[in-house]
Parts: sequence; structure tokens; C-alpha cells
Amino acid sequence: MSEKDLSTNLDWTMCLKMQQQDFIDRLMIKSNPKNPNNLDHILCCQKQNFHSELAKIQGDQLKQIRDYCWGIAERFVPNNPQQNLKDTFEKNFKGKLAEAVVYERIENLVEAVDYEIKTQGGDGKIDLKLKNAPHIGIQIKSNNNPHLKKVKWTVSRAEIAKNKILVFVWIKEEVNVSQAEYNLYFAGFYPTDLIKNNEEKVDFTIKDLLYNGGLRSYINYILQGENQTIQSYFKQGNQALKNKNYAKALDLYNLIINLNPHHQLTYQKRARVFFEMGNYDQAIQDYTQAIIFNSKSVYNHHFRGISYYYLGEYEKSIKDSTKAIELKPDLREAYFNRGQSFLSLGETEKAINDYHKTIEMNPKNPQVYTARGYAYLKLGVTDQALKDYDQAIKLNPKFALAYYQRGLVYKELGNEEEAIKNYTQAIDLKINQAEVYFHRGKLLDKMGKSLTAIDDYDMSIKLNPHYAPAYCSRGLAKNKIGNPIGALKDYTEAINLQPDYTQAYYRRGAMRNFQGDQIGAIEDYSKTIELDYNFALAYYNRGEIYQSLGENLQAISDFQQASILFQERNNDVYSQMALNKIKEINTLNNN
Repeated sequence: MSEKDLSTNLDWTMCLKMQQQDFIDRLMIKSNPKNPNNLDHILCCQKQNFHSELAKIQGDQLKQIRDYCWGIAERFVPNNPQQNLKDTFEKNFKGKLAEAVVYERIENLVEAVDYEIKTQGGDGKIDLKLKNAPHIGIQIKSNNNPHLKKVKWTVSRAEIAKNKILVFVWIKEEVNVSQAEYNLYFAGFYPTDLIKNNEEKVDFTIKDLLYNGGLRSYINYILQGENQTIQSYFKQGNQALKNKNYAKALDLYNLIINLNPHHQLTYQKRARVFFEMGNYDQAIQDYTQAIIFNSKSVYNHHFRGISYYYLGEYEKSIKDSTKAIELKPDLREAYFNRGQSFLSLGETEKAINDYHKTIEMNPKNPQVYTARGYAYLKLGVTDQALKDYDQAIKLNPKFALAYYQRGLVYKELGNEEEAIKNYTQAIDLKINQAEVYFHRGKLLDKMGKSLTAIDDYDMSIKLNPHYAPAYCSRGLAKNKIGNPIGALKDYTEAINLQPDYTQAYYRRGAMRNFQGDQIGAIEDYSKTIELDYNFALAYYNRGEIYQSLGENLQAISDFQQASILFQERNNDVYSQMALNKIKEINTLNNN
């Protein structure tokens, strides 16, 4: 038989069983009353994370365990008359002593011993969990029978089912309240995978166990297998993410986190999956978890900031982008994202400063010029806006958004032909934004091309069926071509979509009045005034309806208010028209 065949077929437990017998032999020497008590050196090493067969629990450590166990007893025994305070203390005390012994030997591999007194439930039949694989549990059993040959540990089927490893501790001394020191022996361990019978309870003697010195190696063996599995899932998940197969990537990353909830990179990758799927709330949760693991991760702060931006949480987005910039001052994308958030908050000059910084680091990105151009447009600095859009289009002649926004600048400058030309260029480049068709439609309608404008409004509504301004403007165009019923329907739909849409109420009021529905018109004009109490024409038109209905006091009140508002806007002609209406009413009354 070759060496390879031998290593493959050799029962790996054989060596540990042989070492266990050697340990028992030495333990029998130590526990023999005829032998001196100075033989601790053959069993004991006091350094943490080093193997030792004998452990001593004393001092502050013993006090912590004792206080915890008294707390457990005092909390639960009064509610259960069948339990005895001392018995409950001793039962928990033996278990916690054993946990402390095992924890000291493998501290760097397992999570800390839990000393929290829970209001309900217990440890869930799991005493310790592996740090890098917390789904893997260790159950620790203790026994304080003074006669080693009579020691027996009993494990339930539920404990076997929930744990990967069983560890056994022998407490030689009698457990009592006042003892100052305890000597505990790390009796051995046993993998639950090796248990073949299906009994409700399984008994172990010390001869059944594997040598305790092999526990650390066995744990590392388990973790190695877990790590190989995780690496395989991680590689497959990354490939799925690259291929935009987000459902598969999500499944694989979920598997990893179930195996190891501390795997930082998986949270980062899963966050990116959620981000690409548009699930920004979940992305933020995972980026936050990744940041808890590594607070200096530029990537996680940056992408969490973008996620906050898409959710409209601009202050939080700015905070994350600023942190990313602190960690990496040359991260131009973080300056750009922070600029976008400043712009959304109306802090336009701060946004422009960030766009400046971005352009300094990369003067060839048309997207940044377009963003800065829009910021200048909002400030009314149209010449600078136009320069930025020109540069964006120079860098990318097919950048549809730049054409659209340059059209907005030309509209502001009163150059409607150039505005329409730019809107059309954006549409030809397949921008597919409802706003582009809407703005072109408004200019076409203004130029008397209402039928063509209606086509643009139709397309705008097709792209965004909830875009109220398109319905309202289409209603106006329909009215111009002699379709009052269609106009009324569009105004009503605009109001349904946006119940605070002042212009829609005003226009519907005019349409209702034209159709003879004066009561409906008064309702709409009243709603217009409720939404905007400075809407002079709404007062004037409502006044005319009240006048026709003989409601002269209401009419005079409306005309007076309309005259004042027109005067404030230096519209002397309409102000005088309102005053003339009042004179007309007074003259009729005097006659």
C-alpha cells in the first residue's frame, strides 16, 4: 500500500484515541491519593490559547462566574417553586466553570462566553460558537463525580443536533458556594458527526472521547472546509454579479453570510447587488454593516452616499461623500456625488465648487460639465451654463442630456428656434425623458403648432403616465384646437395626479365657465386662490362670475383684491379693468 493510500484510509481518530489513553493513564496517576499533589506540571499550562489538560479557576474569574450563577438562580427560582436556589446555582455554576476552561484554551477561535442574564430562554443548547463560522456550535458538558472511572456525561439528541462538537470537562472537587479554587480537567472532545445511534440520549465515558489536544486542530480543519466553501461561493457570486445575474449573486452571497456573518467583503458585494437592482434601502444596510467591520473603507462610504442620494436623503449622502473624500482626497466621483446632493438641496454654489474640483481632476467628463451647466442655469448665469453644455457636447456629441439642458438655456434666452433644435437633437439621440417632449411641446404650442404640440404631450404621457404638467398643457392645446371636452378631461386628470396643481384648477375653472358650469368654475377658482392667494386672474374671473350671478358683494370683493394684486405687479391695465368692473356694478346698483 502506498503512503498516499495509507493517509487516505487511516482512521484519523486512531491517534487521538491512543493519546487519550495516555492522558487517562497520567490522569489516574494524578488522581491517585497515594501520589503527591505536585504533579500538576504533567497536565497544566496556564497560558491562554495554549493546550492544557488541567485548568485552575480562581480569583476574579471565579467571582464573575459565581456572581452570574447567583443572578440566574435569584432571577428564575422565585417564579418556580419546584426549583431549589442552591441546586439551581450549582447546576449553572458547574456548566459555567466548564465553559470558562474550554474558552481559555481556544479563545481565539470562538466567541466570548456569554455572561448576560437573559429574561427568557437560555443558550439554545449551544455553549460556544466559532468566531468565523458562528453557525457551528460547541456543547460543553461537565461532571463532578470524584471517581474518574464512574464519570459519565449524558448528551441529549437536541444537543447533538445543534452542535458540531461536544467537549467534556471533569471537575474533581465537590462544587460548593465558598470554595476559593477549582481544578478542572479537559477530559476530551467528540465530533457529533461520528455519533451513529439515534437514541434520545447518548452517554460518554472518558475512554470514549478523543484526546483534548486535538480539539484546536479539528476546529481548524472544520474552518478550512468552511473557508473553501465560502471562497467557492464568493467566486461564483462575483462572476454572477459581473454577468448581471443579480438573483444568482444574491443567493450565493446569502449563503456565505449564513455560513459566516462576519465576512466583510460579502456584505460589500451584496450591497452592490442591491444597488444595481435599485434596492437602495437594502444596499445601505449592507454598506453600513461593511463599514462597521472597516470604518476606513472608501468604497463603502462612497457607494452608501450614492444610495442615500437616490433615496433623496441628501444630508446623509453629503456626509458619506465627505468621509470618502477625507479618506481619499483624489476621489473625483465623491466630489461629483456630493455636488449632486448640494444641488438637490438648493446649495448651488457649493455644488459648483464640487463640480470645479471634479473637472480639475478629470477635464474630459461630459457628465460633470452638464451638471455644472445646470447649476449655472439655476443661478441664472446662462452664459456660463451655455459654455459648459457646449464643452459637454464637444466631448461627447451624442450626449442627449446636454442637448436637452442646452435647450433649456436657449429657452431662457428667448431663442425658441435653437431651444426646439436642441430638444429635437436630444430626442433623436433616444433620451426618452417625458420632460424633453413636454418642453418641446410647450414651445410648439406657443408658436401656434398645437396639433404637433399635442403629439409631443402624448409622447410625454406615454413615457410617464403620472406626469401632471403634460396633461395640463395638453388640455390647453386641445382647447386651442376646439376640443373643450378633451381639455376638461386632461385638466381633471392633472388634478387627480397632483391635487395641489394650481394652474390645472385655474384652467379647468376657465373651461367650466366657458361651458356654462359657473358653480363648478367658482369651485375651481376658489381652490386656485386657496393654493395661491396672490393669483390675481383667479380673483378677477371669479368676480366676473359672481357679477353675472348677481352676487355683487362677492364680485366687488374679488375685483378689489384683483386690482391690488395687479397693481403690485405694475400691471396698470388689468388693475384699472378691475376698478372699472367695480364702477360698473356700483352704477347699476345706483340706477
